[in-house]
Parts: sequence; structure tokens; C-alpha cells
Amino acid sequence: MINNTMENVEIKNQRNYFSELLGIQQYSSGSVSSFDFNFPVTSIPINVEQLIKSEIKKQITPIKETQNALVDQFAEISLEHETIKDEINNLRKIYSENYQLKKKLNNINTILSFKKFETNWNGNGAEPFSENIIEKAFAFTNSQSLKFQPNVFPTGRQSIQFEYEKSNENYLEIEIFEDKYSAYSEIDNKETEYESISFNETIKLIDEFYSRI
Repeated sequence: MINNTMENVEIKNQRNYFSELLGIQQYSSGSVSSFDFNFPVTSIPINVEQLIKSEIKKQITPIKETQNALVDQFAEISLEHETIKDEINNLRKIYSENYQLKKKLNNINTILSFKKFETNWNGNGAEPFSENIIEKAFAFTNSQSLKFQPNVFPTGRQSIQFEYEKSNENYLEIEIFEDKYSAYSEIDNKETEYESISFNETIKLIDEFYSRI
């Protein structure tokens, strides 16, 4: 008796569902049209199958739209992030260029100030700097090939010294004489001396020094 009642409830629920799905009017007696609701799934009429697919499509469409919107939003965020990165890199480049330009001007003024040095300017009998050495150091500092400006110092042996030092204590020293360039480096605790090198070789040493991590 209970089983029969449960079966009747289940059949009634099926009828109610499909009545709503198909838009079939249900009469007060609880019966619907003579349509047989006990058909197997494999024999669903075409119009019912289409309605089911339509319902599924209605549920899926908003999900797809949301998914596409999220993808587009992520793409916009990624693009914005890349734009910000580019702007930051550009600002760093401008700052670096401005810093190097300021340092170049300071170095030029420092080198030109060496013209005022008189005999025994260092208290140890050093001679004044010649015009040639001043002009050579000025040209080197002002060269477009020199990407990194050094710290500039006069020496007591008629040369002008350019020094570079990193936070890791790697060190490079360029010495400009009237007739040559020389260099000395301490990189990763290894000392190297370059007795006489050309302008291009000197620039290459500086570039390689800064290319190291």
C-alpha cells in the first residue's frame, strides 16, 4: 500500500515537472493530457528534447559570459601591469641618465679645476698638469662611449685617475697619462693590471665591469 502511494507521488511529480516544462495545463482533477509520462528516456519526443537543451543553454550562457568577462578583465589587468612596468623602467632609465649627466658635469668641472694646480700642489713636489693631459681626461669623460661616470682624482705622477667601485667591493681603476691609458682591477678577489691599453680597450673594460652581476 505504501509502495503504491510512493509510486503515485513519483508519477505525479514527473507529470508536474513535464507539465511546467511543456506548458501543458493541469486540470483540477490532477490529470493532464493523455500524454504518457512513463516513456523511457531514450524515447523522449523531439520537442521535449529541444526544450531540455534550451533550458540547459539558458543556464550555461551566463556562465560562459561571466567566464569570458573574467578572461577579458584579466587580459586588461595584465596589459595594465605591463604598462606600469614599462613606465617604471622608463623612469629608472631617465633617472640613471640624469644621474650620469650630473656626474659628468661634476667630473668635467673637477678636471678643469686641475688647471689651477701649481707646483707642489700635493705637498710632495708634484708638478702642475699639462694642457694635454687635461684635454685628454676631459675628452674621455665627455665621450658618448663612456656610459658610466667615474670618481675622478688627480695623482702626483702627471696622471688623472678614474675609479669605479661596486657594493660587492669589486674595483676598477683607469689612469690617464698624456701618452697612454693604464688600468688595474680587483674583481672577485682577483687582481689584474693593464700597463698600456687603447681608448677602446679602456671603454670595454668599464662596460664589462658593469655587466658583471
